[in-house]
Amino acid sequence: MAEVRTPARKWRSIAWGLLGLVVVVALVIGAFGRRPTEGEDRVQALAGQIKCVTCVGESVAGSQSDFAVNAREDIRTRVDDGDTDEEILGYFSSRYDDVLLNPSASGVNSLVWILPIVVVAVAIAGAVLTVRQRRQTSASRPSAEDRRLVEAALQDFLAGGEPHG
Repeated sequence: MAEVRTPARKWRSIAWGLLGLVVVVALVIGAFGRRPTEGEDRVQALAGQIKCVTCVGESVAGSQSDFAVNAREDIRTRVDDGDTDEEILGYFSSRYDDVLLNPSASGVNSLVWILPIVVVAVAIAGAVLTVRQRRQTSASRPSAEDRRLVEAALQDFLAGGEPHG
């Protein structure tokens, strides 16, 4: 039997589609729409991506240890010299093991970036499949013959007779 689309159902589908589009656009803007930072803002942004090696759980931007102060000064000098963000982060990662707070997107580390997207996609697909299955189950209503059989069995039961098999 073909599914009949009512106007309300059509608008609901359009609304869900628009909501999905807004979410995708927001994710793209969040991932790629960062404005370039200048001067001290750039120094702080880079310092926030580097782990303080003498502190536990703190970035170079938030720490006041000797290492953090020296690292911020080193970053500031490299920014003034015109080094790119990748060059500065590469310099620190080559001198210190596991110093970057944001893992690179290569090799096994790429799983850190890809896995959450895969999990969300699988969850959305599972939710869509569940909703479709429930719609199909609720769409299969008992036929007139089924209702007649149930009514007859109920009448026999209430009359004290044996149910039909």
